[in-house]
Amino acid sequence: MSGAAHPRADTTKFSETSASDASAVLQRIAVQLSLYFGIHMNTYNHAALQRACRGELAVFESAMPQETLAGIKARLDTAYDATPDHKQFYGNAKEVVHTLRDIPAFRELESESVRLASDWLDSTMKAKATMGPWFGLRVGSSASTSGSHCRHFDSHVLMLVILLQAAADDDRAGDLVAYTKPRRLPGRSRNLIAKSAARTQRHLDKGICTRIKDKPGSVFVFNGFLMQHCNLDVLAGERRSLIIH
Repeated sequence: MSGAAHPRADTTKFSETSASDASAVLQRIAVQLSLYFGIHMNTYNHAALQRACRGELAVFESAMPQETLAGIKARLDTAYDATPDHKQFYGNAKEVVHTLRDIPAFRELESESVRLASDWLDSTMKAKATMGPWFGLRVGSSASTSGSHCRHFDSHVLMLVILLQAAADDDRAGDLVAYTKPRRLPGRSRNLIAKSAARTQRHLDKGICTRIKDKPGSVFVFNGFLMQHCNLDVLAGERRSLIIH
């Protein structure tokens, strides 16, 4: 992850709403990004990103124009069908990132997220962000269930998950599940992973974690090193996401 920032966007307007989950522990920050582009990121949205660095979740809804999403989908559909191993599809991650960075709202969001994550790493872990960011495309489907319900922490401080395409079934759509209590700073070699659909559902029922339902074009920002998370399984269709970390 690099601390280098892109130029600030001069014409980005944000309006915001927020809601608490059932456990009253995790604050889900829902920020509607206007496509009319007016002013810089405001104080509220900046504070949401700061909390994300400390282990909460910030959700920026509808950050992408629908025509941009449609263009990305068309390009990825063609690449996905080109070869049986879908190599061309996964090789398009860089082009998707560049397309999103042409949007002033996204460019500013990514820039500020990188800067704040680098500051957190420097002040809390006494380390410098000297590499990255990395990015890649992820696909969840009924044919690829091995990663479903696999709750874990990441070695990456910054996680931006951009939902590009929702799955067909609304109930089993591979949604992000965010655990409400950030962990204390562990040793760097520790990365806990557990698998169980039944356990995920129990945790959801008890309010230990929260299911994040959103539509394509939304951006999820969090500290994967502190916030335990997983994805639900997909019954039908595909859930496609771009990951930047």
